[in-house]
Amino acid sequence: MPNKKEKMGAIPTPLKVLIVIVVIILTFLIGAMIGFGLLGDGNPFAVFSQNTWERIFSFFTKGPKNWGEC
Repeated sequence: MPNKKEKMGAIPTPLKVLIVIVVIILTFLIGAMIGFGLLGDGNPFAVFSQNTWERIFSFFTKGPKNWGEC
């Protein structure tokens, strides 16, 4: 009977890295949808709008002087 260490070695390292990256991306997207759905305007799919991401990036690139313009 194989022990636990031998079972974990059955998945190649690049596949493990890919799985972790996919899980991180999915977690980010689901978290953004929940945040927009609960804290935002109630539309969780608004997170996929290009206008939404332009506003988010403008907060970081334009600085606090221009936040009211968005």
